[in-house]
Amino acid sequence: MTVPKHGLLTALGVDAATEELYRALLVRPGSTLADLREATGFGPKRLRRLLDVLERQAMVTRRGGHPARFQPTPPDIVIDALASAREHELDQARLAAHQLTALLQTPAEQLHVTELVEILTSPTAVAERWTQLQTATRTTLDVFDRPPYAQTASEEHEPLQSELRRRGVVTRGIYDEDALSYPGTIDHLRHVTMPDEVGVQQEQARVVSRLPIKMALFDRRTALVPLTGPIEGDAIDAGVVVHRSALLDALLDLFNTYWHRGTDVVIEDGQVATSGTRTDDSTILTMLAGGLKDDAIARALGVSTHTVRRRVSDIKQRIGATTRFQAGLALGRQGAMTLDGDGLGDRASLS
Repeated sequence: MTVPKHGLLTALGVDAATEELYRALLVRPGSTLADLREATGFGPKRLRRLLDVLERQAMVTRRGGHPARFQPTPPDIVIDALASAREHELDQARLAAHQLTALLQTPAEQLHVTELVEILTSPTAVAERWTQLQTATRTTLDVFDRPPYAQTASEEHEPLQSELRRRGVVTRGIYDEDALSYPGTIDHLRHVTMPDEVGVQQEQARVVSRLPIKMALFDRRTALVPLTGPIEGDAIDAGVVVHRSALLDALLDLFNTYWHRGTDVVIEDGQVATSGTRTDDSTILTMLAGGLKDDAIARALGVSTHTVRRRVSDIKQRIGATTRFQAGLALGRQGAMTLDGDGLGDRASLS
């Protein structure tokens, strides 16, 4: 005879095999060990072990005589007893919770503070949270982009870009000058800043000389800040997600500060350059204002680094600047500029 396994007593702490044996006894009260082996298919050792469990839980009684016979306790009594035991366990658990809470040093009313910041402890967690937040973005995405990268620059930049544009998300990216030397960054900038058929760019991009952190701001409501290891050049291995708070407000202000400090990236003749790029002094000054180094300026203009350094030195000498950055600050942000009232020198070609 086969007894179905329904598991109705599982919630009260009875395992499936024990319940199967109890059911067999309900069907055949007064069964012997031989009867129960036939009904359940259990071996002698397992059967005796399960009968011991039933007796300890007062679910069965043993009759005298030879062979011994077993009588099931009525189900209503069994369930009341099991439920009472489970209620006692729950009461003990609640008591333990109160005892553990008493050990907590932080007042309970302050625990909500931990909801303002999420700690991400692995590269996988950072990547997954980035995808989740980017997928949920609906209005704006603002990004600080700087090395080191967990993967190649192009792989980090491209995912979901077209989907963001389809949703009408306004994307702004501020790139550390050092990012321009990483494989894929220039191609990415060429792609996202090239206007589409209706003249819309996927991304507004600017370049600065040095970004303090890597960061993404989603709808100006949430920030993801990847963190790097203690050694210079370590890849991303952890991060934090910041929700609405004074810390988020500070991150928003930080982005706005660097956005106003940066130099626009545009496309001219299929090449990536900073705004106003021409082969004259105003070009170099604009790039200096954005903090670009000589190598980056040379790459953008398609000339040698030596040529750029020579022209920067000449500009500094003519305007009396002691550093290349002073020259950029003095003139690079003013559009049409003059040197000694005569314009920007001879506007000689950078060749």
